[in-house]
Amino acid sequence: GVPFYYIGQAANGSGPGPASNEVGIILSGSNTIPPPWREDNVGTAAGSPSTVFAGGQVTVNGAGARIRNRSTDSFRFVSIPVIGDCAITARVDALGSTSSAAKAGVMIRQDLTDSALHASTLLSTVNLHFLRRTSVGSNSAETTTSQISQPWVRIVRAGTTFSSFWSADGQSWTQIGNNQTVPMSATAAYYVGLAVCSGNTTTLSNAAFSNVTITGGYPTGLAATAGNEQVAFNWNAVTGATSYRVKRATDAGGPYTEISSPATNTFTDTGLSNGTTYFYVVSAHNGTAESADSTEAFATPFVVPSTMVWNNNAGTGIWSSTDKNWTGFAWYADSDATIAHTAAAETITLTEAASAGVVAIGNGGNNANYTLNGSSLAAQTLRVQGNPANDLGTNPTTTLTSTNVSVADDLVVGRANLVIGGNAAVTANRIGGAISGVANADWGQLTIQDNANVTATEGIVGNSTAWGLNLNGGTLTTPGIDFGPHTFVGSTNLNFNGTLVKAAADNPDFIT
Repeated sequence: GVPFYYIGQAANGSGPGPASNEVGIILSGSNTIPPPWREDNVGTAAGSPSTVFAGGQVTVNGAGARIRNRSTDSFRFVSIPVIGDCAITARVDALGSTSSAAKAGVMIRQDLTDSALHASTLLSTVNLHFLRRTSVGSNSAETTTSQISQPWVRIVRAGTTFSSFWSADGQSWTQIGNNQTVPMSATAAYYVGLAVCSGNTTTLSNAAFSNVTITGGYPTGLAATAGNEQVAFNWNAVTGATSYRVKRATDAGGPYTEISSPATNTFTDTGLSNGTTYFYVVSAHNGTAESADSTEAFATPFVVPSTMVWNNNAGTGIWSSTDKNWTGFAWYADSDATIAHTAAAETITLTEAASAGVVAIGNGGNNANYTLNGSSLAAQTLRVQGNPANDLGTNPTTTLTSTNVSVADDLVVGRANLVIGGNAAVTANRIGGAISGVANADWGQLTIQDNANVTATEGIVGNSTAWGLNLNGGTLTTPGIDFGPHTFVGSTNLNFNGTLVKAAADNPDFIT
């Protein structure tokens, strides 16, 4: 009977992405019912009742002498406090008692006293019953129809009008009698739930329900989406609610503290700590009474990168050199773009004798640091390709044995092209062609294609006049793209047709 709730989050080098919608499951083996449900004996019902939520079924083991056309009731009630209009639907899988007075079904009730106003759709051993009490302490009125095995039952409230229905399949519904007026309070909270009586004050009746749904009356569908130092919410609106109560905790299940009372069914909680998980519930309020809390939702705020999906160079980004702020994704020139390169774990040197074509690096494993230094005037291409290999136009002589390469320092290319494709996942501090102390170290084109996922945590640096970047599918995550001291002219060397993610910068050269 204990509920567990799950979300999923994708993550890359920039951190986790937005949380998915919540999915809940309930494990069997406990008599603890999940919030916001409650259980009560109404009237003289006694015994040792229990309720179990398990595997999509609710089993109510309750006693009680009657729910019938009398002035008082005696039964077990598993319910949720609500406001406004609502409806409850359930399938009665088992009545649980052969007594002629036994009943099980759905009920809307003004309060938990034995003579309260109510409207109910109930199954007995003989009939389906539409019972309603129109004044406190009066005998309940009754409309019946012949029962069927394992019926679906429903009771609907719209203001003071109540309607009773049954169905054999949960799809086609038949009304029992006509709409009836039950003058329940328009402002007070009331109860909607599952009612069971065994026909005896102390003898238990083990009734079973499935496909239990409540629409309206209290907030449902609470969804939480994490962002940078914030969590955004939405939930299903409640008819009759004038405001909502948003409550937060740092532990699952509370205790909760009310943090806001928005008038609409959306809210954003700001000023939170990234990396901390927050738990939330929401209730509805009509100015007089408050509903039960919603099911709990939770989220963990994180630094959110901005993502732009470029399609054939379409995309906008503005960099303000005055206030150093990004608008979307930005481009800027930095006169201090030279990279001081450290020792390489693997160095491939291209000489003047090298012919034009493809040079492949591979087998570097994790924490490899690849440097390609070359002064050859012949065009060279460095390929980093993950398995399984995709056709990149030419076949490299070797490919990486692992699809993931973590470059400890910088992925530096001299006078050469760099192609990252296939399913490669490459992470480096910086990717570029500006190498301190290396003469004539202009570089050519960086191409990211296929399903490659490339992260340059400190940026893309092109400190040359022959600078080009081709995002042709794949994903590039970086805090900035630096032209170096040269002003980029023309559009032939820039092509964007993939996903570009602006990551948070940890280097002052790339101010975010």
